[in-house]
Amino acid sequence: MSAPNKSNENSSIYERIATIRMSQSERTSAIAAMAEGEQIADVILSVAHVLRLLLAMPNLRPTFKPSFKH
Repeated sequence: MSAPNKSNENSSIYERIATIRMSQSERTSAIAAMAEGEQIADVILSVAHVLRLLLAMPNLRPTFKPSFKH
């Protein structure tokens, strides 16, 4: 598993985890949960980026045909 992404935006969260009174196993679990959440968010953002790129390609834009079932 990769190291947690301790960027400027979420470094204060990691600092709070470090200062809160809890056992070492709870602290490790909290940091692992944060890292997993960041990985899930990264995947969602990557998928959204790829979808945006695919929709920007003119030959891949979906064309909607009108329905004649009125």
